[in-house]
Amino acid sequence: MSRPRVLHAPLNIAGGPGAISKGLEALGCKSTMLVFNEQPFERGFDRNLRLRKTGSRLDLPLNLARQFRTLAWALPRYDVFHFHGGHTLVPDRVNLPLLRGLRKGVVFQSWGSDLRGRSADEVRYLRGADAVIVGSFLTRRLAPEGPWPAYEVVPPAIVLDEWAPAASEPGETLRVVHAPSKRAVKGSDSVIAAVEAVHAGGVPVELDLVEGVPHGGARKRLEAADVIVDQL
Repeated sequence: MSRPRVLHAPLNIAGGPGAISKGLEALGCKSTMLVFNEQPFERGFDRNLRLRKTGSRLDLPLNLARQFRTLAWALPRYDVFHFHGGHTLVPDRVNLPLLRGLRKGVVFQSWGSDLRGRSADEVRYLRGADAVIVGSFLTRRLAPEGPWPAYEVVPPAIVLDEWAPAASEPGETLRVVHAPSKRAVKGSDSVIAAVEAVHAGGVPVELDLVEGVPHGGARKRLEAADVIVDQL
């Protein structure tokens, strides 16, 4: 039996989808990470549609043409369509009936904000999936009786070969690093307030707030940390 060919699209959120794609490649599957646009954090991709974001009247029709051409390109090349962040290749998920009709596998994987706080009606599209994966602790509250198949909780993925322990000795000042993608979601105000309070109490501590930094630069600052705070 041949291994499935998998397309991951259209966002490489926190590098997780790309890591899953690389893992599938290591298992012998053909797997492609396709994105609408490279994000500021530079998480990487195999194929980039480079959709237009200038705001002119031509952007929408040009983007739609590119998206539907990509769908036509992908249909004969892939067996499984693994969608991330609640999006598919075309707007309003209108490709789902076509994928089902062609007996393609459809997977939806949530990375938090696409399900957090949404009503059952807002996520009804999950009925069109063969599998649903959630990774954020806030999305594990999905009710079993909701309009989705039984879902799996899978922690975010990383490529282990790309990481090595950072050898560093603690300095006189405790270095706390916090790298929020969205401050409100990550509890950044509480992190900042806590470090300021500890510093005001006479403890030698400093906060390195990493924002809008590409992946490579952020990693170097994380490696220099004594304490890393992800989210609260």
